[in-house]
Amino acid sequence: MKSLLKDIQICKKNYSDYIRYEIYHKKENSRIGSISLKGILFINESLKKGYEFGYGINKDFWNKGIMTESVKLFSNDFFTNFKQYVLYAETLKGNIASQKVLRNNDFKIIYEKTLTYIWLKEKSF
Repeated sequence: MKSLLKDIQICKKNYSDYIRYEIYHKKENSRIGSISLKGILFINESLKKGYEFGYGINKDFWNKGIMTESVKLFSNDFFTNFKQYVLYAETLKGNIASQKVLRNNDFKIIYEKTLTYIWLKEKSF
């Protein structure tokens, strides 16, 4: 897939209880989405403690590969700069587009709830 870096810019903003990466579309000169690092996720004793993140993008920019590219940039930054090993995300079972974003970024389903899947990506240092 062609890189979208010429079209998007990711800006990190630190808040007291979370970090948000804002996604800007350069041609539109506007914020079109965000990725938020929410904090430590603990499901049960059998899963590793790690950080959960969530994301969203303006409907006008769905299915253009922008979120896939943005999650790639985010996860690379997370593993490099935070020196953490485990990253989680959660999707509704019916949200196929969001699942595709995670699958294309090497996340794997590791846990199933009634309405959602929990996804994991691990990095070795």
